[in-house]
Amino acid sequence: MQDFEQSPTIYRVPLAYKDKVYAFYFPIKNELDDKSQQDLHIMTKEMDERAVNYDYMWHEGNYACDCNRSIFINRYCCEFTEMACGDEIKLLELTGYYL
Repeated sequence: MQDFEQSPTIYRVPLAYKDKVYAFYFPIKNELDDKSQQDLHIMTKEMDERAVNYDYMWHEGNYACDCNRSIFINRYCCEFTEMACGDEIKLLELTGYYL
């Protein structure tokens, strides 16, 4: 079993735009800090459900839109111009890690 109390979950997010890849790590807040050890199995299930939600958000939800992806690139990677809504910035592969 993973030690979720010590390590937050993060995602590696590689986004491609005009033949350039912008990759960064996007953290998920670790909500286990305030939970007791006996609740760990319940929290593990909740983290797995949240991972499914993040997958949806990056593929079809708000994070799938260029307007938000351009902000993420600018915030977590490098200087990047904010874009209008669209689907030109492509998600290459969303990879989750339990560190």
